[in-house]
Amino acid sequence: MLTPRDIHEAEFKTVWRGYSPQEVDEFLGKLVKKYEELCQENENLKESLEELETRLGEYSRLELTIVDTLETAKRTAEDLKAVAEREREVILEEARVRAEAIRQRAREGAHEELARLDALQREGESFRFKFRALLELYLNMLEESGIGQEQLTKAFADMETEVASAEEEE
Repeated sequence: MLTPRDIHEAEFKTVWRGYSPQEVDEFLGKLVKKYEELCQENENLKESLEELETRLGEYSRLELTIVDTLETAKRTAEDLKAVAEREREVILEEARVRAEAIRQRAREGAHEELARLDALQREGESFRFKFRALLELYLNMLEESGIGQEQLTKAFADMETEVASAEEEE
């Protein structure tokens, strides 16, 4: 490559009808100065290019890192969504099982209460039947014993008085 020094130190032969040495020297001086400027600018541009290429490499690596991070985040989000979906299914199934158990207990409780109600109704009918039979027995006994209406009224009044006094004591 031609350097500014090569241009500056260039020597030409002098010929009889050649160029004016002073003009050639002046032109070469201007040429050297401009060539030096261009060489310096070229060096600056090379340094700037190297710096930009270095930064571009860093940005490229950073871009790859960002892309990898985004892919990882995407996969993580998909995994979390799948886990949440599975958990939702498990929770729903557990809720269904619990609801069915509650319904079953309610049905069993209702059956027990119906059976108890039926038993109470039978007991009530049995009590009424036995009480009626007892009253008829007492009525027959009273009729056979010859106790009159007045004696019965007095006995019932005495019983009412005893019941009232027993209630007051409580």
